[in-house]
Amino acid sequence: MASDALSLLLWSHVTLCIAILVVLALRVPLRRLAGARVAYTMWLVPPIASLAWLLPARQVAAMWSYAPEIDAPLQAIAGSWSLSLEPISMPLVAVWAAGLAGALALFVRRQRDYVVSVGSLRPAPAFGDGAVWGSSATGPAVVGALRPVIVLPCDFCERYSPSEQAMIIEHERMHLRRHDPLVNAAVLAVRAVNWFNPMVHLAARALRADQEMACDAAVLARSGAARRTYAEAILKSHAPAVCVPAGCAWRSPAFYSLKERILMLGNVSPSRLRRGAGLSFVVASALIAGGAVWLARPAKVIAAPVTLSGESKGAIALAQHDARRSAACKRALAEQWSWNFWREDYGTLSLRTLICVGLPRHKDKAGRQAGPA
Repeated sequence: MASDALSLLLWSHVTLCIAILVVLALRVPLRRLAGARVAYTMWLVPPIASLAWLLPARQVAAMWSYAPEIDAPLQAIAGSWSLSLEPISMPLVAVWAAGLAGALALFVRRQRDYVVSVGSLRPAPAFGDGAVWGSSATGPAVVGALRPVIVLPCDFCERYSPSEQAMIIEHERMHLRRHDPLVNAAVLAVRAVNWFNPMVHLAARALRADQEMACDAAVLARSGAARRTYAEAILKSHAPAVCVPAGCAWRSPAFYSLKERILMLGNVSPSRLRRGAGLSFVVASALIAGGAVWLARPAKVIAAPVTLSGESKGAIALAQHDARRSAACKRALAEQWSWNFWREDYGTLSLRTLICVGLPRHKDKAGRQAGPA
């Protein structure tokens, strides 16, 4: 059971890595053709492809015919080539559990460090519900997953102009409307489970960058804000020492993601036709990936009802009769063992039965044992 579970997790992990590589290769071209929001939805493909391994396997009906002299050697060969994880299953589970606990502890510590860097909080009613003032220059950011709040730096009004303040608040509220903090919390869970895979951590960073660019594109499309003013607001922000794990920061500490956001602001918004084509491509990719994984799973073979003809029934009846006769002979000949193959009394037995079973010794009229001449 443990070996089967580990094998399933192994194939699911391999599928996840392949899907991540595909998304990393397509995210930039898709962003240029269909926009940042469509490129962000492409990250649905890896979890769909990976979770497809958990779907019930397809069933295939087959007619069985068991031949011991043929099936036994084939089963022995298949067993010799099969991969068994049973001997190392428990050590692997122990190592993975230790890594999972360490990854969760690391994420909790980073979240606590970010909250401590923000300082004490007080309400900011001038910017609507859910906005609070921090006592440091860290922010703006959405902090928390279940009960997120918009944390504003203490110098928010001095650092940004009124138009920039409105765009930043709209950006953070867009994160709340799109439930991005919950998405980031789910990504943290995936990273903790796959703590040993650098591909997952690389994908998480790329997803956060695509998330910010998708939110920027949604704000620009919704409010029609000036792109230059929006870029200046991003550049005025102070890069935090660490990115908030459970939340969404206005500016990421990674320079590459900042460069991508600024370059995205210079792109022309795609037309509705191109966005629709991009979404169709994402949906088709998810369906193809999930379907391919489901078809690649080993099928569950079930016995199918067999309709026998008259000749087949006669052959089966004859085989059953031979089997019963062979069993009776074995029971009768089990008391005495011999290799007397030429006696008339056993001429009706097949050579195969004689070879496999053997014959008992018989006494002649004088009561002496009769053996081979």
